[in-house]
Amino acid sequence: MKRILLSGILLLISVFAMPQQAMPTDGLLGLFKLDGSAKEADGHIKPVKIQGIKPAPDRFENQGKASSLAYDFNHNKRSYISIPLDISPGKQPLLTITFWVQLNTSNMESGILYQSDNDWSRNDHYRGIYAERSSGFIHWTGCAGSDGSITGPEILAKSWTFIALVYDRDNQAMRMVVNDQVYSSPAKMRDGYPFLRIGPFDGQADELRIYSRVLSLEELTLLYGKPITKDTSDYQIVKRADYRARMQREELDKVKPNTTYIVAEDKFAIHDSAGSYNAIAYLAKGDTFRVLQVVKKSALLLIPGGKQGYATISSINNDAYLKGGSYIFHETKVIFQSIFNFTNIRSWIIAVLFAILLYFVYKKYDSIDNFLNRVGRRDPMLQGGAKSEGGSSENILKKVFPLKRMRWWPLTIGAILALVVFIALIWNGGETEWFINDGFKLIPSGYTRSIHWVLYITFMTLMFLYIVMIIESFVVVGPIMAVPRIIILTILIFMAILVTYYLSVLVVIVAIVMLVLYALSAAASNSEYRCPHCNRTFTSSAGSSGTCPYCGGGVRT
Repeated sequence: MKRILLSGILLLISVFAMPQQAMPTDGLLGLFKLDGSAKEADGHIKPVKIQGIKPAPDRFENQGKASSLAYDFNHNKRSYISIPLDISPGKQPLLTITFWVQLNTSNMESGILYQSDNDWSRNDHYRGIYAERSSGFIHWTGCAGSDGSITGPEILAKSWTFIALVYDRDNQAMRMVVNDQVYSSPAKMRDGYPFLRIGPFDGQADELRIYSRVLSLEELTLLYGKPITKDTSDYQIVKRADYRARMQREELDKVKPNTTYIVAEDKFAIHDSAGSYNAIAYLAKGDTFRVLQVVKKSALLLIPGGKQGYATISSINNDAYLKGGSYIFHETKVIFQSIFNFTNIRSWIIAVLFAILLYFVYKKYDSIDNFLNRVGRRDPMLQGGAKSEGGSSENILKKVFPLKRMRWWPLTIGAILALVVFIALIWNGGETEWFINDGFKLIPSGYTRSIHWVLYITFMTLMFLYIVMIIESFVVVGPIMAVPRIIILTILIFMAILVTYYLSVLVVIVAIVMLVLYALSAAASNSEYRCPHCNRTFTSSAGSSGTCPYCGGGVRT
């Protein structure tokens, strides 16, 4: 019995002696206890502007440990707290805001916490949370920028609520936690005002924390004081921006110490230090240099004459090639890497040449199949010649291929792909770039935006058409010449992609020029005139007649 009693006492001692888990402080930009004032706990953020704030009981009924705000539009009662902190995506790519709030009414729209120095507006699409009406009820509503908003649960009057707002700029994502439930949305945000505003609303606020990172669910659980259990799988943010860092690492890893390179361009600049623009020497085409050390995004080089200097990793990869390598292969690689750079005149020339070639292919498309059939010693008349026969799957295919119309249809694969991708880049360049480089999978996953599904359906449809082209090749020219036909058509499809891309760029450039010329002509046609009746000046287009906007007298300009 004594042993059991002693064990129980030791257990109790160990429980009470366990230290409480500390609240997260890593990346904490500001802690505002809001105990009747709006001072930041460490005094880093000041001065904070307040209006009409009064002490109030917190969620534990501790008197004076929370702040009470008022919002009565009819009697002009507007309480708010304005914090001089810029939480824009440009300043804080990663952001977590947590706080407690209690509203005295559940039937009033108002701004709760948002990025502004004025009262909330529906036209502001900045980071923040509002009380907004949806389906007849007032809900906690988080702003997701151009992606709309997250509609949370209905607001319950006189009930303390834990709110957490999480933003990730690079991955264009937002998470909102309301008490024990997670809400998620894509979020393409823009920069807002350099102020964080609380209110005006009718209620109380307590314990505002602002972090420059994404807090984990475990950390949010510590702040909430209870387990967060609902829809927790939605909290994870897919790292769409990671592929950029990976591509940068791969680019840097190409250049290694103790390797010798040959200059491929007419002039190769050597600088005095890493990241400097001060050139101390220039190497000519065919000169060699040795990499001594890699320094971040630059490399220390040993050049002819025993001198040392620096060059960027990108310039080494683009303007030089490894000793023992092929100059032709290097130049071909550089051309392909820059072929979609519309600021390069060489790329435009290539696009024009491809366009001319595709025009002749369009006119003489049948000649490709006839030539391949002659090389393969296959009668060109067999292309679809057995269309009256039936029974086997081969004869069924011969009834379909080749098509009677649009024999050149495989070229449309490239044209459609280029056009869709070009429009998608204008629609959302970041998400399109991620999808092409890292996001496309045969079994879709992680697609949260409509642009993902548009691209996925397009890619899958074009893959199906490409498979149909392969089947057609075996039917039209036979198994021997099918592979050469597939290779030729694949090259032509790539040409169609390039030509369509540059045509799209040209259309956009022409449209922009026309809009600018129209705006200039409209501005030039409007001039200031003086009314002969009242002697006042006004703006009007030349050659028009009417009345003076001030006195109503008849005038002619």
